[in-house]
Amino acid sequence: MWVFSAMLASCERQIDPGNWDIHWPIIDFSFAPVTPLIGDSVDFEALTKNGSSRIVKWEWTVSDSSATITTGTGAEPSFVFDKEGTYQVGLLATDSTGNTDYVSKNVTVLADTGVLVRVMVCCAKPKTYNEETFQQLADIINEFKPDLVLMRQVDSGTTRALGMNVPAFVGEKTGMDAYFGKAFDYKGGGYGNALLSRLPVVDSATLSLPPDPSLGGEVRSAPMITVQLPNKRNSKLVFVGTELDAGKTDQSRVYQLNAVFSSLNGDTLPVILGGDFNDVAGSQTFSLLESRFTMGCLSNGCPLNNPVSNPSKTYDYVFYHPSGDFVLAKTTTATESISSNYLPIIVDIRYKPGK
Repeated sequence: MWVFSAMLASCERQIDPGNWDIHWPIIDFSFAPVTPLIGDSVDFEALTKNGSSRIVKWEWTVSDSSATITTGTGAEPSFVFDKEGTYQVGLLATDSTGNTDYVSKNVTVLADTGVLVRVMVCCAKPKTYNEETFQQLADIINEFKPDLVLMRQVDSGTTRALGMNVPAFVGEKTGMDAYFGKAFDYKGGGYGNALLSRLPVVDSATLSLPPDPSLGGEVRSAPMITVQLPNKRNSKLVFVGTELDAGKTDQSRVYQLNAVFSSLNGDTLPVILGGDFNDVAGSQTFSLLESRFTMGCLSNGCPLNNPVSNPSKTYDYVFYHPSGDFVLAKTTTATESISSNYLPIIVDIRYKPGK
């Protein structure tokens, strides 16, 4: 059964409409989610490009390989797909003088519903250490409702954090289980990384990541938890989070990353790995990562999250393994942060074993 809904054309969004004396339409459209499943409501949005004339009518068609299945009107329709396959969605726009433009895109609908897992990676080192600041972090997490969170650069019981157990505090304020992985003692407490989970935690551990002894540097930590997924198979997955050494060469980062991989050897469960790897694409660090894991970034690139104001670089990433058990659905960033340098990133991954 097809379900269609649409907003009136008066709600259409114009992108820099430009000079209305130009008498032809120039259009595009977007849709989300980009990898819909059977039964998902897929939201479409008609767009005009620079220089387009004013559109007065939007007409949509959804077709499979043989025929048009359904149609719709309006600038922001939604379609629900009831069968798997690849569909052609077409948009015909008409302006006030009767001129038209047409664009079409393929939408691939998957059969297995799988389990959608939302992952957030955020820097928990704030500008100011107080309860109000960490409540703000909890508010950001609550806004996006992730299932799994890596909080890197986090204090627990330090004098700097006024004695607060920051992971436990944020966990309580978000209703998530908190697990702190201390890297080293610091100011009367501990400093390291922490994981939060909205999913039931069935196992946990912390891996200490000393630097390459020939180089020295700072000890890092990689907390890891095994969580239960809400599907009929009672599937489990491992969530690991870390921040690697920030030294000038990538030798220590490779050393630490190999320690993470060694700890995962022999584990047959799927793994989601989040973190700041303090390196860039093309480095030995990323070559090693990509030899074992798939980067959680869409074709248009990874979310830019540094600096907070007008971000131009990516520091935080999500990887997953095995690739065939996951479908990447969406990547984005939050618009607020308690860090002066990094926006939180949010990655939606659908776990779909045996795809």
